[in-house]
Amino acid sequence: MRYIACILLTIAIGCSKSTTQTGKDSIVGKWLEIQYLADPGDGSGTWQTYSGNKSYLIFNADSSGESSGTPSLKYYHLLSDSTLTLEFDNGNSFLNSYKIENNTLTLTGGCIEACGSKYTKVLN
Repeated sequence: MRYIACILLTIAIGCSKSTTQTGKDSIVGKWLEIQYLADPGDGSGTWQTYSGNKSYLIFNADSSGESSGTPSLKYYHLLSDSTLTLEFDNGNSFLNSYKIENNTLTLTGGCIEACGSKYTKVLN
């Protein structure tokens, strides 16, 4: 039932117009992963340094996106100043919480258990 509610919410929100941030705390740009949340499923997770292949997200001003992973990010929609949906090229979409602070983007959610990633903004 919870899964169906998430799908319906994503569909309803996916049709709304997204807003694009501007300025220092804008999500627009390229972000490199620096940490991930390792949680055993009981909420006691801790942030760990990411040391794999370079993992990145790109958020464009037109709500399109790219990522280094498979599936690849196709679109994003800002729903509020703390939530967004990420849509991937395989048709999946996820509702996530986000926070931008000191050129660090923290994404959480989109999983059954606690999960998340932290990214640093690539400055041009």
